[in-house]
Amino acid sequence: MQKLIDAIYKTHEDREALSKPRTYMGGSMIGKECDREVWLAFRHAILPTFDGRMLRLFQRGHREEPAFVEELIEIGIEVHQLKADGSQFGVEAIEGHAKGHLDGVLLNVPDFEEIPHLFEAKTESKKRWQALSKNGVVKEHPVHFVQMQFYMGLMELPAAIYLSVCKDDDRIHCERIEFDPGAFAAIMERARNLVYLKDAPERITEDPTRFVCKFCDFRPLCHGKTFPLAGCRTCVAATPNKQGGWTCDKHEKDLSLDDQLTGCDDHLFLPNLVPGEAIATTVDPSSITYDIDGVQVVNSATAWKSKELEGLSSGSVLETVAKVKGIFGGQVISEEEATS
Repeated sequence: MQKLIDAIYKTHEDREALSKPRTYMGGSMIGKECDREVWLAFRHAILPTFDGRMLRLFQRGHREEPAFVEELIEIGIEVHQLKADGSQFGVEAIEGHAKGHLDGVLLNVPDFEEIPHLFEAKTESKKRWQALSKNGVVKEHPVHFVQMQFYMGLMELPAAIYLSVCKDDDRIHCERIEFDPGAFAAIMERARNLVYLKDAPERITEDPTRFVCKFCDFRPLCHGKTFPLAGCRTCVAATPNKQGGWTCDKHEKDLSLDDQLTGCDDHLFLPNLVPGEAIATTVDPSSITYDIDGVQVVNSATAWKSKELEGLSSGSVLETVAKVKGIFGGQVISEEEATS
């Protein structure tokens, strides 16, 4: 019956293939420990892909939320998940570049009947749930703590109810988290800095075996010397604007999400995302020359286009350019230049 199982997984993969990446820095991303990871996600430097089983697993928490809501209502708590216009509660900040969507707002919480609470629902493996139950959200899930502070601050809510169910035995952990103005201010300052930061932050560590890096989606880019995707957000000419969108400074136009994902032939990688040292930049810039293991690689519309480089490792770049572009005097040039 593996065919049936594979078909179920494929439905999730097909659905994911039709979706588009977030245009904003999400509340669940802002709390990540590594500044570089948050920045790279916001810049679409890599768009992670997952198999059907993992995609189904990600939905487990969403499937648990309605069960919590039903139980909360049954014990007399008011659960508000939609605004008056029927839309989901959502927040945004930093000119629309940071956003998030709430699980809901609770009223009539026992012992705090007059105080509205943010509602956050999660699921855990048995091992993670036991650690959470013993040590609490701040220690075990600082990302969730930051996410809740982000939501509470923007919604002006004084506290949150955090519910987490153990997927192995259905035990429930419940924790009340109060709004922390100081933490919220620090979160907002960090998020704003990362939104408008032009160059990628430093790595959190130079050791790729550290836990924070070991399972990171951006590990190949940070530690594996791989080129990022060649969408607009990794280009020297693109900047986030004050209207919540992105602008191309070279072509002087606002960029749709499709524009951002596709890029153009004039795309030039942000230098500190390239696994090599930038040794020459034209004034425009219309080209950037890199030294990659002793070979000069010219990133430009007429030499080595960004789309040709994206996803390649520095080693495979050198193998490829030797076969396709030709190396003349230690510099990689275009086929047209080589034959002219």
